[in-house]
Amino acid sequence: MKHPTKKEDREKKRSFLLYQLLSVLLIILATSIFPSLVFSDSDPVRFSVELREWLILEVSTPSGELRSEGASDCSISTTLDMKNSVTNVRVLLSVAQNQVVYLKVRALGDLVDPQGNIFPVSNVAWLSFDNGFVSGVLDKDQSQTMACWTGPGRHQGTVQYKYLKTPDKGKGYSQTITYCLTLL
Repeated sequence: MKHPTKKEDREKKRSFLLYQLLSVLLIILATSIFPSLVFSDSDPVRFSVELREWLILEVSTPSGELRSEGASDCSISTTLDMKNSVTNVRVLLSVAQNQVVYLKVRALGDLVDPQGNIFPVSNVAWLSFDNGFVSGVLDKDQSQTMACWTGPGRHQGTVQYKYLKTPDKGKGYSQTITYCLTLL
């Protein structure tokens, strides 16, 4: 018997939650448009729906997939390995229509190779051409904006890290970087 993968389980849960949300919205819409079909004129109905803000951040690298979620921010720390420098980022935003959400990235130091050689992280840029994403340069002193969106939605992008200047010596440089998704 085949057991579902973690990814299939997550997709099933997302689909179920989306189904529940759509069902509630359809009931609300039906009772708003056709109240006489559901209620008599003498029965006033009052209800309120409180949608909670929620952020989900998923980062996939060649070494694995990480996930974080939170009400106002969430973050993921992972290793940037310049040998395998492609990262996939997925974001799910349950926020108000005018709410601005930023994805920022920060290196926790300069790049280091297995022999201990140090190479300035400011010589590493990222490129992304996906919706909401911007290209930029890593910094160890402050977070840099990697993407920005307004309102709810699902977004994804591929980020490719590149050297602006190639190191003279050493190979296999890496460093821990942190992705942070934050409401403004």
